[in-house]
Amino acid sequence: MFDAKATYSIISRKYLILFAFSVLTTFNPFESYSQRTSVDLGYRINPIYSRGFRQPLYDGDRAGFFTMQRTRLVLNYSNKDSLKAQVIFQDRRAWGEASDRQDVSEVAIFRAWVEKNFTPELSLKLGRQGLIYDNQNIFGGLDWAGTLAHDVALTKYESDKIKLHLALAFNANRVNELKRDFFRPNLYKNLQFLWARKEWEKIKSSFWFVNHGLEKADTTVAYTQTFGTNTQVQLNPKLKFRGVFFQQIGRDVTNRKVSANFLSTHFIYQAANNLNLTLALDKMSGSDIGDFSDPSTKSNTYDNLFGLRHGRFGYIDYFYLLIEPTAGLQDYFVKLDYSPSSKFNIKNLLHYFRTDKDSYAVGDFAFANPLDPFLGVENDLILTYKFSNDYNASFGHSIMFGSNTLDQMFGGRKSRDNQVFYMVISATPRIFESKSN
Repeated sequence: MFDAKATYSIISRKYLILFAFSVLTTFNPFESYSQRTSVDLGYRINPIYSRGFRQPLYDGDRAGFFTMQRTRLVLNYSNKDSLKAQVIFQDRRAWGEASDRQDVSEVAIFRAWVEKNFTPELSLKLGRQGLIYDNQNIFGGLDWAGTLAHDVALTKYESDKIKLHLALAFNANRVNELKRDFFRPNLYKNLQFLWARKEWEKIKSSFWFVNHGLEKADTTVAYTQTFGTNTQVQLNPKLKFRGVFFQQIGRDVTNRKVSANFLSTHFIYQAANNLNLTLALDKMSGSDIGDFSDPSTKSNTYDNLFGLRHGRFGYIDYFYLLIEPTAGLQDYFVKLDYSPSSKFNIKNLLHYFRTDKDSYAVGDFAFANPLDPFLGVENDLILTYKFSNDYNASFGHSIMFGSNTLDQMFGGRKSRDNQVFYMVISATPRIFESKSN
């Protein structure tokens, strides 16, 4: 049967892309200046065999197999007049994700920003953009995830001596444009941050202040403030140290006072030109769950804000992606990064997880018997081969040897298996580039 609506949707998207392409390649608003235009495609094919990916596998459950595909069109523009712009259209779906032979569209704008340099050091960047800083502990840029894009005004001052970024954002619903409506939960109502970076001969330091506001049902806003530093020191030609510390204060949406912190210490040793070894601890402070029975107690549970989550605490993604442990988390890990050739890379990470504060079994409402803080040991293996500059593939395997405490965190059932196998095939061809006067 001919489906006019579905056909119209497909044709509309095709013409939208063709129109955007034609505008970038023919329209020249700065004809007296040299300018550069490029059009890139992006493909990411991601087969996953899950025997406990993101949530444990239990007796009676069957393993899952599915293939995720991401497709992207990237339009870039810059000119001699110091104007830059980018628009990224992307689609995220699983193979076979269709209903009644109709296309199930997830096409969205992932990025859409314009940046103007007023002087060589000072610029203003407006629109939907990625905020990626330092080691992505507060603001990260997990590719293909729309929730890690921000609608923000970003003022940047960058010189040889110092870098300063100031961001301002205010989000609102468009349902009722004339009256104040309650904004969606779990997304910030407004945001401000100041980032400063200074580099010396052997030291690189960044300093942060973030004011993060979540709106409550009565349209008042609860604010938390996060501040601290990210510092890297080259101890000798082969050994460097990276230390990160953030303190978090304010009030959460339940009006409970917040006093939390994040600590990260990494020692990175270059054993050879193609081999790095890392010994590290990442720690998110947590709260004794029993303390939440008293509303006057402070929350010591650290909010990771927009830090990179996938792979940060293990690639099986049990922590901070779908579940944020109230009791916090300590991750002691060893990382090996080895490149036998310029095209082939091997990474292996061995994690030891434990809670930061006491947690309790499901049903222990008296909070009388704290659980063992040990959560489990996870191993992540990632093999990557670069066929060319625009085509590469990787294979990964993650397995978690979990404890009873981990089972209680997921509801109390005894897990049967906790592992995942996956591949990622990426292609990023450039289909058009123009440099003209």
